[in-house]
Amino acid sequence: VVLHLEQERHAGMAQQGELAGLRQKLRALAADSILAASGGAGDGRSPANSLKRPLSVRMAGIEDLLEEAAADLEQLEGHISASTQRLLGLQAQNLALGQQVSEALRRRAEAEAQAVEQSQRAQALRDEADALQRSIGADQQLSSRLAAQLGAARSEVQHLERQAAEQVEELRRCRAASQEQEERAAEARQRLIQEQHDHGVAQHERKAVERELAQLQ
Repeated sequence: VVLHLEQERHAGMAQQGELAGLRQKLRALAADSILAASGGAGDGRSPANSLKRPLSVRMAGIEDLLEEAAADLEQLEGHISASTQRLLGLQAQNLALGQQVSEALRRRAEAEAQAVEQSQRAQALRDEADALQRSIGADQQLSSRLAAQLGAARSEVQHLERQAAEQVEELRRCRAASQEQEERAAEARQRLIQEQHDHGVAQHERKAVERELAQLQ
């Protein structure tokens, strides 16, 4: 996308140079037409004097067409410039959205890793609690100490389960945020595609005007 936009910018600059050259050619053509008209009317006794008024009318019509074509070219030049600016703005928006999506994905990966770690720790403590509980039946002399350890382990399990639940909720929020960022990025890409289409239409219209101008010349 960045390379394409850079190519569009260079193409726009080249088109501006072409438009400037076309305007110069228009002015030169208009000046030549005026000189030709005035030269033909210099001698009142010349047979061409009888064609003075029709020639002037024709030259005025050509000049009007040339002026109209020049105005159309200037309007297209402004449209192309504005379209280029919009494309650059959308490029910046896409870059920012991409960074936001990357950050959201990173946070989601961290939350998933923490949730897995907490789940593993909880499972290990549950296994330990089960083992301690079995040891109570096997050795009554250690029942008091093991009961205390079991209570502590269960408390730790509950604490870790609460933490795991919080991590799961954080993971859900991260996924929702990531999905929202991806949707925004998709919308931005769609706008970029539309702007590129409009830019292409403007280029086509400009070429059509140039062909009409070439026919007039």
